[in-house]
Amino acid sequence: MRWTLIISGLLQIHWQISLPKSAALVAPGAARQFPTKETRPADVLNAQLGALRDADMDATFRLFSRARRLAIEDSARGDAREWEPSRPKIHSQLRATLDRECPGLVGHASSRVLSMIADPEPVRGRLPMKICRVRLGAGQYFVFTLTRQSGYDGGDPRDCDGYEKCW
Repeated sequence: MRWTLIISGLLQIHWQISLPKSAALVAPGAARQFPTKETRPADVLNAQLGALRDADMDATFRLFSRARRLAIEDSARGDAREWEPSRPKIHSQLRATLDRECPGLVGHASSRVLSMIADPEPVRGRLPMKICRVRLGAGQYFVFTLTRQSGYDGGDPRDCDGYEKCW
């Protein structure tokens, strides 16, 4: 999934999330990819909210867009000589950033998706996006932006990650 977190106010369409702990990221008995290009944006958002609720930084990180994952990895590097920061270091950096920028989001008790809208007149050539407003049980509001990933165009090999055209 891929989402970018932005904080602001939006619409008022309601639906309730009911997601078991760390749901649907791995199939029983065998690993499978999540999301796929057939996965609905609402399912991706629910999985991300579940991972954040459970404070599962590995799942939270995996559900970010490839661009966001690269930026998080970049921020976890000590310096240019550290090419691949360790997973624990990446998760620690992600947790610190979320705690600082979005207090209350990690470890929240409950959430409710209030709206999910698409741009009614998207700019041609731009990636499709969904803007989602979420209310946490504590009365905090967050806006998530889900962006459909681009297809692989033969350029940067990091763009050929199995998540082409996924939300």
